[in-house]
Amino acid sequence: MNLSLKPWRTAVVALLTALSVLFLSDSSAFAVQNGEGVVWSEEVENNVAVQTAGGMVEARDPNNGILVQTWRGYDNVIYLSVNHGRVTPMPGATTYANPVVVWRWSSGDNAVFRVFHTGTNGFVFYTDVSTVGVNHLPNIQPWWNQVPNGAATPNTFPVTAAALPNNSIYLAFRGSSSTEIWGQFFSGTSNQWSNPARVTDARSDSAPALAFSRSTNITVLAWRGTDSQMNLVRQSWGESWWWGHDVLPGVAADGQPAVAMADGSHGQLATRRLGSHQISLTSVFSTGGWQGYWDAENTGRVVSAISLVAYATTVYLLAQQYNGVVSWKPSRQF
Repeated sequence: MNLSLKPWRTAVVALLTALSVLFLSDSSAFAVQNGEGVVWSEEVENNVAVQTAGGMVEARDPNNGILVQTWRGYDNVIYLSVNHGRVTPMPGATTYANPVVVWRWSSGDNAVFRVFHTGTNGFVFYTDVSTVGVNHLPNIQPWWNQVPNGAATPNTFPVTAAALPNNSIYLAFRGSSSTEIWGQFFSGTSNQWSNPARVTDARSDSAPALAFSRSTNITVLAWRGTDSQMNLVRQSWGESWWWGHDVLPGVAADGQPAVAMADGSHGQLATRRLGSHQISLTSVFSTGGWQGYWDAENTGRVVSAISLVAYATTVYLLAQQYNGVVSWKPSRQF
């Protein structure tokens, strides 16, 4: 998303007057999330529209606004772009799943990000990317590290990660040989990984999604249950247990969901609807609870992959169409 007119993403958001509400068979209604846009814009890097084999993810340095976006190409190579500039392949990685990127730290005009991917053998790998100087050209670490202690998932499943305080990271993934969801903590202080720990009562036949609320220091984990209903749990920073399990009925979900947390305790959860592959949206709260119902994405777009990202009080939705083109729009304003 190219929003270079201001340091944070802003958008001209059309407000719709709901003359009627059309209820769908899965209880998701064509209502509008507050601040949801009605116009999709193509994702453009270096003046070329992006096409991917599985969606796009991104992370932004909260201190200086540097943006890193990454995706899987049709050749199963990971590609990366900084501030919508030159598209750079990441050497040494082949994957059948979407990558994920998180911001780690910054100093002045320089920032460091970490990219994760699922290897073709199902094990999880990561490398660091630094952006240097006023042009923020990417300096990609030329080797990939395997996440230790047996972190693995089916080789077509992406992992999900969230940046935590003190340069730490939380990684979550579906188990490689069961439907259990596992989490693994990386300490930015000791530079060490913990052993994977199973998330209690979390089972899925697809990958989970993670987001961290910098306002409340709470991590939110979302997943599609084996009954196709969406689930949400929370973990407070510095604690190892999960709490506040919400089951979000009303939509039969398909595939990996997306979640993002804006400033305050507010956030948004998105999923594709089973069968139609249209998008359903709802508001969630890091401190517990959710909106209580689902809204259908207001243009009815049919998509093959989705992701969410939050900047300040606005959440943005990225969606990959079946022709591979990635588009975006604002999906919630808090």
